[in-house]
Amino acid sequence: MRYQVYDADVDVDKYCQLAEELYLKFCDCYSTKQVETVIEDLLDRMQANKISIHGNLYFVPNTNLALLNLLEDYIAAISEHNLNESHIISNSMFVVDDEKQRQKMTEEFYVNYKRDIEAYQKAIQRFIDTGCDSPKVISRWMQKIATLQQKKKTYEDVLKRHLDDLYNDYAMLEMQSQELFARNNKIQNQVQLQNVA
Repeated sequence: MRYQVYDADVDVDKYCQLAEELYLKFCDCYSTKQVETVIEDLLDRMQANKISIHGNLYFVPNTNLALLNLLEDYIAAISEHNLNESHIISNSMFVVDDEKQRQKMTEEFYVNYKRDIEAYQKAIQRFIDTGCDSPKVISRWMQKIATLQQKKKTYEDVLKRHLDDLYNDYAMLEMQSQELFARNNKIQNQVQLQNVA
């Protein structure tokens, strides 16, 4: 049995209209996760290296200044239209290019790069152990490994030194990626044989 409650003091149409207006505003807004996704994508494209102090600080190689400007423009636009009370701020500063600073950045890079390699190794080993044979998954991880290798090369150029301490860690990842590559080739050969037959 349903009861309907009527209250003459409540303007139902007004509340419905307000709910509709708020819903339409909500549809036009970015969520925090969407903003974070765009920022993370730009940071990845710039090969930014997170600096391990409080807050979100990144070292971005000067070869990516155009992307950094794009990121700062994006954050400024988000900040201008922010409906929350919180502030969104970005600030860039140039780092002195001397041997002492390059050594500090090298240490930061090693910490972050090793963390990335370990995460990739775990994920790829899980794929190997479970017999993953999805060409899309294998291809995506092959691309991630190639991007990680390119990031290492970029930082070797920026830091003006070879990052040989990462060789053993990366060698294991390379071995795992060869296993995925072999699986991918096997799958593609099977598909080609099925298409021919």
